[in-house]
Amino acid sequence: MWTAGVFDLAVAEVLFRAADPALLALDVGANIGSMSGLLAARAAEVWAFEPYPPVLERLRRNVSRLTGAGQFAHCQVFPLALSDHEGEARLACPDGSDKNHGLARIADSGSVAVRVAPLDALLGNREVGVMKLDVEGHEQAVLSGATHSLAAGRIRNIVFEDHVGPGGAVGKILRSYGYKLYAIGWVLRGPVLKPADETAHRVYEAPSYLATLAPEVVASCRQRGWRCLGRG
Repeated sequence: MWTAGVFDLAVAEVLFRAADPALLALDVGANIGSMSGLLAARAAEVWAFEPYPPVLERLRRNVSRLTGAGQFAHCQVFPLALSDHEGEARLACPDGSDKNHGLARIADSGSVAVRVAPLDALLGNREVGVMKLDVEGHEQAVLSGATHSLAAGRIRNIVFEDHVGPGGAVGKILRSYGYKLYAIGWVLRGPVLKPADETAHRVYEAPSYLATLAPEVVASCRQRGWRCLGRG
């Protein structure tokens, strides 16, 4: 814990603060649902997207436990991958996927057939407080399938992992829709937001960013404390 900290704690904190109690939250690339559960403690409703069959069953079990607890928002599981079209894609599962399910990714060489759909077709005119986006290199396709929602400003905040950095394709797309980008980091007293072109993450962490249309969320994320470790 002292060396590596709580896994993705800074990302979890930013997600928690960006979630709106009156709005939907999206967990795109939900894996087993760690962030889905966190969002369900804060948002009005959560949609969790996960196409990988071995992970999907664990996600459903975890969401079922949330439902049974009775103090979390409704969380709907979508057994599909968001993309830029409706249909089918292939999921590649590289060596190590049996131990780290988060390695699976959309690729033409994939061996697992999964359903894909564009977010615009599912979301309609609904507004989203925050979307977590972690899809192993498929982010551009996800954003291409959400052009209407992005253009209308219906997704207020997006938290995403990007090893290329803010100058890459994902960052450029989000900036073209008016989002301001910040690098996510942390110190002992709480989360840290830095200009996107500065390094905020530790060497053992994946670089993650907040893309936002909401200045008040930026102000909130600069306050001290770890709200995601408690309720409220």
